[in-house]
Amino acid sequence: MMKLSVIFTGRDDNYGENFIERLDQCLTYNLNLFEEHDLDYELVVVDFNPLEERYLHENPMLKEKLSKIKVKNIIIDNSILISENLSPTTYYEYFAKNSGIRNSTGNFLFLTNSDIIFSEDLVIEIKDVINKEDAEDYFYRVRFRAEIPLGTFPSKEIELVDLHMPHLPDACICGMYSGDASMFSRKSIIEVATGYNEGEMRHRTSLSQSSMDGEILWNLYNKGKKLKFLESSYYHIEHGHPNQRDNHYEQGTYENLDGWGFVNYKSKKLNTNTIFIYS
Repeated sequence: MMKLSVIFTGRDDNYGENFIERLDQCLTYNLNLFEEHDLDYELVVVDFNPLEERYLHENPMLKEKLSKIKVKNIIIDNSILISENLSPTTYYEYFAKNSGIRNSTGNFLFLTNSDIIFSEDLVIEIKDVINKEDAEDYFYRVRFRAEIPLGTFPSKEIELVDLHMPHLPDACICGMYSGDASMFSRKSIIEVATGYNEGEMRHRTSLSQSSMDGEILWNLYNKGKKLKFLESSYYHIEHGHPNQRDNHYEQGTYENLDGWGFVNYKSKKLNTNTIFIYS
């Protein structure tokens, strides 16, 4: 089993404008960085509920990168949303991440978004942290964040924002932008957290699942897992937020639905690194 699974999700619907271009920049930079630093990784890309069969792995701009040997493409077909009584046109970000979790193989899982660029320091720190004896005792947040325009790459001159804000009510989990860059041991996210909560009916509507990234951290925290910061930075490629958001936010614990991550559905291989999951 490899050390790290890095999980991205998305679909070709131009969310926030220039989505494919942002994903292309994200893949290009991060894959080169992972290889340069000899990271023991797989990259899991979840193409969730693709519209009109516009599959990410077939996109001319992305095809070469998504065919690399360390990349695994997971396609969640629209038939699953219909079977689950979900909104048939909605992109469910955290249900997509659950599918990535259940189809990953790493001892540690780094959950992120398709517009996030790692810093070199972050990759180096991750390599160190996941080899520590007590690494499974914690969940991890990357402490520093910066916004960059599309086409811009990390540099020492870009101003970073410290996400550790002790005055905030969720400082104990570092809830700020927690969907961007959080890392978990495999045991913590599957056996303790039980994934992102698919059983909460308010998260199964057509609204954006904006709060589920924090809920999973509260779930871990309340079950005894401790926050530890990765004292490095990441970069978010700027874009708009056109979707109405779900503001329901729980700070307690939960146990997920049986079969979360759509593990009970049928699957078939489309090519050597692409799995199609359907009802």
